[in-house]
Amino acid sequence: MRNGTAYLCHPKNGRPLLTHDHHDAFLGGPPIQCDRFRPSLLEWLADGQIAFASERTGWSHLYLIGRDDSIRPLTAGEWEVRDAVLSRDRSTWLLTASREHPCEDHLYSMAATGGPLVRLTTIPGRNAGLLSPDGRRLAVIASDSVHLPDLFQQDPLADAEALRITVSGTDAFFSQPLTPPEVVNFRHQDGGPVWAAPYKPQLPNRAALIHLHGGGDRQFSHRGWSVYGYASHLGLIHYFVEQGYTVLDLDYRGSSGFGRAYRTDIYRSAGMKDVDGAIAAVEFLVEKHGIDRTRVGIYGMSYGGSLALMALSRYPGIFAAGVDMAGATDYAQTTHSWTVRVLNLPDKDPEAYRVSSPIQHLESLRDPVLIVHGLRDNNVLFQQAALLVQRLIELEKNFDVMFYPAEGHGISTEKSRYDYVRRVVAFFEQHLLRH
Repeated sequence: MRNGTAYLCHPKNGRPLLTHDHHDAFLGGPPIQCDRFRPSLLEWLADGQIAFASERTGWSHLYLIGRDDSIRPLTAGEWEVRDAVLSRDRSTWLLTASREHPCEDHLYSMAATGGPLVRLTTIPGRNAGLLSPDGRRLAVIASDSVHLPDLFQQDPLADAEALRITVSGTDAFFSQPLTPPEVVNFRHQDGGPVWAAPYKPQLPNRAALIHLHGGGDRQFSHRGWSVYGYASHLGLIHYFVEQGYTVLDLDYRGSSGFGRAYRTDIYRSAGMKDVDGAIAAVEFLVEKHGIDRTRVGIYGMSYGGSLALMALSRYPGIFAAGVDMAGATDYAQTTHSWTVRVLNLPDKDPEAYRVSSPIQHLESLRDPVLIVHGLRDNNVLFQQAALLVQRLIELEKNFDVMFYPAEGHGISTEKSRYDYVRRVVAFFEQHLLRH
């Protein structure tokens, strides 16, 4: 497999190439797909046929190579197979798929060589599961956007009753009910969709915050429990909602869950179409939620922090303020696998790194920004924040900064987290509410 190209070869029959997948950007969405750091799903079936995963149609699906080397799809449609596991006797697939909705995962069974998909789970949200060794029972981990993941057990049959095994959460967790978001999509500047999850307050103050998730190709407008959990994500969102802010969790272009075209739309240009989606989000908030367009803030961590910087720099005057937490500022000085996948190698594609690095766009920055970084960050190294601060000093920009000596990539200790929340809340209050 090369970046953007995957091969599957037959070992014996003299026809070495069985299947060939290529995309001009890069391959690899859900875990069953290949990328430059992991192989895709590949299984020998009991009758000698081969099953494999591919995004050749733009969506993650399973395919079967017959004994005559012919290839046919086992699943198809504008939805994703996100996980696939054969039963121990290799007769049945247990699939995790988004067939019902791109922001919801359910479990399905299907014969190993194809056939009807039988939906096994009915609990709304995110479902993951495991068949028992004899294939007669199914363990399910299920969650939604306001309830922690819990364990259920059921028969692997349609409409089977799910027996709840665990109830997760402390008394304190249940004493503070969470507000479930909507899941919506609106029009990007290029005419395509942007997916997001708005959280609406009971007493809106006509101010809004746009949250940009980290990880680049994660999915946050999902009806399951947050990837980041409560402390680093949902807790802060709900605090903002209690204060009257409308909060939009944005799945910018580049995020997973919506097919290959959506995910690869930032190839060689991180901070472009994904940030353009944040501008479309401002219009959505103004038109659909009655937000005052002069009171929109933006914040994010890691890649989300980089995008917050890019949004403030590329679109000065659109956002009242922004927070960059642990964001990369010069991608040419990072070695993260995601960076190489999206931007190629810096010596081979310097223009992609120039276009995508926030430090190259700071001249036009004029809106308030708070820079937050942990000195022990081993993912986005602290030198990235130091480069940013030095460049802002050289450009004579006004900015706020807070460094946490004991923190790494993100903030994990209780005292530091309290300090961070206090500062961020005060920062947005100052710039979004006091004018």
